[in-house]
Amino acid sequence: MTTFSPDVLVAGLQRVEEAQGSTFDLYHPAFSKVIDAQGTPPTLPSLYTEFGLVPVSPESITTVLHGTETIKAGRRQGSVKGNSFATRMIYAYDVPAKDLADISSAEDLVGIIKKYPMRAKLGFIEKLVKQFVMGGVADLPGFLTLNGEASYSPNGASRSGVFEFEDPTTQSDTVFNVQKNSIDGWYNQYRHINGYMAQGRKQLRRAFHDCAEQGSNLFGKVDCILADRVSYDNYVDELEGFIAQDRTKISGDPGPTEEEFREGVPFFMGGKTRIYSEVHIKPSDFATPNAQKGVMYGLNTQTWRMYTKGDNEKTTNGWFAHREAHRADRQEVFIYETVVHLGMYCFDLRRNFVVTGAAVE
Repeated sequence: MTTFSPDVLVAGLQRVEEAQGSTFDLYHPAFSKVIDAQGTPPTLPSLYTEFGLVPVSPESITTVLHGTETIKAGRRQGSVKGNSFATRMIYAYDVPAKDLADISSAEDLVGIIKKYPMRAKLGFIEKLVKQFVMGGVADLPGFLTLNGEASYSPNGASRSGVFEFEDPTTQSDTVFNVQKNSIDGWYNQYRHINGYMAQGRKQLRRAFHDCAEQGSNLFGKVDCILADRVSYDNYVDELEGFIAQDRTKISGDPGPTEEEFREGVPFFMGGKTRIYSEVHIKPSDFATPNAQKGVMYGLNTQTWRMYTKGDNEKTTNGWFAHREAHRADRQEVFIYETVVHLGMYCFDLRRNFVVTGAAVE
């Protein structure tokens, strides 16, 4: 049995992650942008959290004509509480003891980190992304999904996916424990494209403005659009003759740079909004006819929050917390486990959109 300490791998991995910055920087744009907007997810004492929803303007206004009017006090009672549950997830991977024993330099250690823990993290995050955009991932049934056709069960009880593929006025799903349209503004924006070359840019622009007109100065605009591959390709191809602010980035669609895992391309309306090809969005897997023709999720990441629940058993914060390695029984293999106790919610749905139909030219 080797005398090499397996904990060296955990220590080395932590240093690599510290050098990389945000955990999601190299993995997925939506999660990365949420973290950029809010900072490191806070660690809450409970897996359950409540958050206020005030979609309507909260003020009361009194017009003074004679000076004897009574000032209306308080605010309009348009606020309700939404809630969210964090999901406890643990991914584990094995590292042969011989690989650890053969480490003789920093380069060897980096090679092992890339071979095992970093690949394991990538695999975990890819499944997390698939659950986020489509739902139905068997290993991650409790994590949030944007797909309104799917459900997730963070605390054992089924919850509806966030976005409905319907006009805002007809949406009625209960999301984050609040039924849509039960209070003003609690719905997602929606547009459908009947032939991308004929009206794709128009409908995308309308969806973007539908969100931007909902108090954009306070919470910004949609800044991250996730599209299925065909919708993304149609978007890029249709812009070939369109003069954009950053024409060199549109032309040729350079794809990921060495510094970024997924670069995306600028949105034609300008600003910091980018459109990304999301391989896990599969139009054929949707049941709604319009969604089968392509799906593009438009996220205003300033309206989203991520949080963690501390892992009391191991006194960690639940944010990709690496446990001490332990040896598999009667095997020359060490088992490593990483705890992710994560929750996510949106407190202002009307500043986010879903557009369908972009995969049809």
